[in-house]
Amino acid sequence: MSKLTYMCGRITKYIRLAFTLIFVLLTAIQLKAQTPKVDLKAIIKPDSILIGDHIKLSLQVTYDSVRQRIALPEYEDGKMGPFLDIIEQLSLDTIKRDGRSITIDQSYIVTSFDSGSYMMAFPMLLQTATTDTILIDTLIFPQLDLYVNTIPIDTATYVMYDIKAISEYPFVIWDYWWIGIIILGLGLIVFGLWWYLRWRKYKGNLFVFSRSQDPPYVVAFSELQKLKNEKLWEQDRIKQYYTRLTDIVRQYLEDTYDMQAMEKTSEEILQALADLKFDKKDLYDELKKMLMYSDLAKFAKYKPLPIENEQSYQYAYNFVDGTKTQPVDKSETNEINTQDDNNTEI
Repeated sequence: MSKLTYMCGRITKYIRLAFTLIFVLLTAIQLKAQTPKVDLKAIIKPDSILIGDHIKLSLQVTYDSVRQRIALPEYEDGKMGPFLDIIEQLSLDTIKRDGRSITIDQSYIVTSFDSGSYMMAFPMLLQTATTDTILIDTLIFPQLDLYVNTIPIDTATYVMYDIKAISEYPFVIWDYWWIGIIILGLGLIVFGLWWYLRWRKYKGNLFVFSRSQDPPYVVAFSELQKLKNEKLWEQDRIKQYYTRLTDIVRQYLEDTYDMQAMEKTSEEILQALADLKFDKKDLYDELKKMLMYSDLAKFAKYKPLPIENEQSYQYAYNFVDGTKTQPVDKSETNEINTQDDNNTEI
């Protein structure tokens, strides 16, 4: 009884093993049937060259464009293996399309600088979508043979020469013209900056290269008279009027007290006068009022009353008249003295 049981167990074991082998075989057949055929071709023309000559290498692949994806080899640094240099990679080209089957060609222009006989094989990555999975495989293009020959040397006439010394070319000034352009450009920038600062300082007169020989107060009186004659505030040009008025006073302060009044705010001008121990309080207060009216008119769109415009002009005149360092020539300033016994209108 025990022998019969042993025999039955052995038979059962063999039957199970046979079924397992049949299942594995059927699975492999099914996967093979599911995997479309891929055709690889590698072409090189010509297959024998002189060292440094250019040749064309083509890698052609035929595959199922619906279920398969391919990844052709990528080469870095212009090298295709240890002995081939890529001169140019041509555009990927579709050679043939037949339903789902497609044939593409990736060509290269290559060369070699090492003589010898070479055997080449290029890999390609294949991705195939089956019923229930995605298969990834690496395929190899057919092997190519390349012969790289050197130029034969005629030993009968060949003469070996020593290495030549480094040549020294003569110095030519025109080879460095760009340095002159840079220097000229920097010079123009510096000159333009200097010219602009002069324009700011002399109120737009770019062609003034020396200060007026007249004392600052004479220049200020002359400019005040011009401003009066223009009658700007009477024409409702309030902002222009106060801009001109304060510029005249600022330029007078620069020339008289050697301060950068054109670049200062009203508060900074008053503070600079205080730092100079300016002791004429009445003139200081009038200048402060004139500057206040000016700031309101220029920056706050305030429209001063006619009497305030007249007072601002008179404050500016009084400040110049009260701080002049030389006696005023009456023949020059008689016309601009706006305060007479009858308080005539300015």
